[in-house]
Order: sequence, then structure tokens, then C-alpha cells
Amino acid sequence: MGPSAAALALLGLWLLTADPPWCLGLDLKLNEAVELNATMPAFKVDQDDTYLCTSVALPDTEPLQLVGFQPLSSKEVVHHMLLFGCDAPASQDKVWQCSMQPACAGGDHVMYGWGRGADAMHLPPGTSFSVGPGTAVAHVVLQIHYMGKRPEKDESGVRLSLTRQPQPLAAGMLHFASWFSIPPRQPSHHIDNRCCFNGFEPAEGFAFRVHTHLLGRYLHIHAVP
Repeated sequence: MGPSAAALALLGLWLLTADPPWCLGLDLKLNEAVELNATMPAFKVDQDDTYLCTSVALPDTEPLQLVGFQPLSSKEVVHHMLLFGCDAPASQDKVWQCSMQPACAGGDHVMYGWGRGADAMHLPPGTSFSVGPGTAVAHVVLQIHYMGKRPEKDESGVRLSLTRQPQPLAAGMLHFASWFSIPPRQPSHHIDNRCCFNGFEPAEGFAFRVHTHLLGRYLHIHAVP
């Protein structure tokens, strides 16, 4: 008899590495903070279990440092959100359905993931994602997964905290998904997943997030020497 269900586990591990700071003009106010809301515009959806994407252009006058993420939603409305950094979005539409579709034209990388009532994320002092002119991130694409029907007045999204202050450490995210089979009629079934980092620069993990769908009951992560 075949397996009763298949499940998907997603692990996000945020890393920081050394990165030389870029130079700023003398007339720049280094401590001036910038906030940008990346929210999902109105888009009529009649079915359940929908993935929607929207692109948000970043300020194009100067590079900025992304240092924090504040979710603007709740677990009653949204199952999870992902924020991708892109050179260009995969679609020019204001909103598009993006289940199993790329978020960006060309390569993309996940900068932030939120699910099921998680708290805001503030990067460690001195750490940031570089975004804007002269970086690999000219746009951010917000992907939202609605398990049920999207409420009519929903404005879910993520508030981005940015600064003009240069940061000495560069943040990154290592993420992977793993498919596996679950045997039928078992009270529980343990799954092990493992990932390794083999980068050119030394890296230190400072946060992680794990994610399952309906069959997941308990998750934990540990470092392997």
C-alpha cells in the first residue's frame, strides 16, 4: 500500500558574513531611518489555497540597508509569507498568482519568511541586507499563501525597516525544502532533514524558522558539530 500523504518541510536559516562597508556622501544623514510597507493590493480570489505575489520597487536614489521585518497580518488570515529580493520581478502585473512559479525574473533569494503568528525579526546590530542601486536587489517581491479565501479588505504584508547607516556584516538566508513520504495509519512518524553550509566566507547563524503544513506536529533544529 502506498503512503497516505506526502509532506513538505521548509527550513530557513539566517546567516551573517563579513562584508566591507560602502562609502557615503558627507551630506547624508546616516541615522535617518526609512520604513516601507510591502502589502498585497486588492485582487479578487474566489478559491481557497491561493498563492499571490506582488512587486514593490525600492527607492532608486541610493543604496539602503534592510535591518528589520514587521509582519502585517495574522494567522487567522495568512498561512505564510515570503519576501524575495530580485533584480526584476517575474511579472509586470500588479498582482499575479504564483503557486509553484518563480517570484523573480532570473535568480531570486529569500530574505524573510513568516508563518503562523511568528514575531517580527530585527537583524543583529551591525548586520543588514544591502538593497537598492548598486546591489542585486532592486525590487522585493512579496508572496502570500492564503489557505482559505482572502478577505475582501485584506492588506496583509511586511513592513521593512531600512537605514542609510552602513553596516559591517552582510546578512543572507540559507533555505531548503525536502519532500518525504509518511506511511499510512501510524500514530507518529519521525523525519530527519539536514543541510550544510559550504560558503567561501565564514558564517554564523543567528535565527532560524521551520515550517510544515497540516500534518506537522512538532519541529526542532540543532547544530551538528
